[in-house]
Amino acid sequence: MKIWEHFVSGIILSIVLFPIFKWDVLVILIINSIVDIDHIFRYWEKRGFSLNMSKIERELTDIYKSEKSKRMIIYNSLAIFHTLEMLIFAWIVSWIYGYYPIAIGFTIHLIMDYEGIFRKMYKLSKKIESSPEGRAISLVDWFRRVYFEKNIT
Repeated sequence: MKIWEHFVSGIILSIVLFPIFKWDVLVILIINSIVDIDHIFRYWEKRGFSLNMSKIERELTDIYKSEKSKRMIIYNSLAIFHTLEMLIFAWIVSWIYGYYPIAIGFTIHLIMDYEGIFRKMYKLSKKIESSPEGRAISLVDWFRRVYFEKNIT
């Protein structure tokens, strides 16, 4: 999902969750929206520093939609805030401090992302012989891909 899609869906969820969390829904909305900052870090790693968000989003979208050799850039990159370990860390910190909106924002973001990824993979698998590679869902998965899979460049 794009950042603006997370923001709009976050506003809707904030309205729904307001009776439970009151103004803490703003934290949920902010976290849900900024988790994608790791995509910008990956862009800077591959293409250099830029603050032109429309250019960054357009070029990342082009890479995702490109042929398999260019998708390997994404496959081998680490989206640190989109990992299972970061989600577990958010929930542990939330539990320690008794403040859950940050972990809820992370969880909502990842659920929306992975729902979209699985839907796209299903649609693509109907058109091509095998489904495309997705991003690493954990640090262990990323490490395995980068250091143990010799056929990935």
